[in-house]
Amino acid sequence: MEAIIFDLDGTIIDTIDGIGYAANLALSKFGYKPCDRAFYVSAIGNGARALIAKAIGPDSADETLVTKVLEYFLNEYENHWEVNLKVYDGMIELIDQLLKKGIKISVNTNKPNAIAQKIVRSFFDEEKIIEIVGSQKAFPNKPNPTGTLQTLKHIRATPENSFYIGDSIVDIQTAKNAGMPCIICTWGYGDPKEFTEADFIVNHPSEILKLV
Repeated sequence: MEAIIFDLDGTIIDTIDGIGYAANLALSKFGYKPCDRAFYVSAIGNGARALIAKAIGPDSADETLVTKVLEYFLNEYENHWEVNLKVYDGMIELIDQLLKKGIKISVNTNKPNAIAQKIVRSFFDEEKIIEIVGSQKAFPNKPNPTGTLQTLKHIRATPENSFYIGDSIVDIQTAKNAGMPCIICTWGYGDPKEFTEADFIVNHPSEILKLV
């Protein structure tokens, strides 16, 4: 095993409260009702624009409106990404054990790149997670595999000798598109009914050590 690429939201770190807080500020600004935590758990995964489009519902047909709400959300999220932020139990210990095995660790997420960097680096330095690739103009969001494959190339690892670990159908599709085996965790935001195509399913970070 050469490397593991982790998804971020719902996989390594519970970020949903900060997302929801900032999104609800944006919704209120534009006259929409706030959404609850369950909505954001179900709506996350395909990037910030898709999240905002779901939140404003039928009005999302207006691309100009979506862009305005999105920009407001991203500005608020820059200021509120730390709200109730926490690493999942067992994840710090897992990463330490993986490093002892000589496995390279990276993150690939649809979260805006600048915010992804801040969140990950607030818990893990470059000695533990060597690469963080978030949503950016250089390539499409997941499940397009471009960001994942570029990450592997940069850290000098191959898809067939690496794992992609996430919590959603988007992560399963990303892994398959990249030609990587996939581990799906049940503690995140994904719908278990969509996990049927995962190569492995785990209920606690410690179970990952048995697979690598």
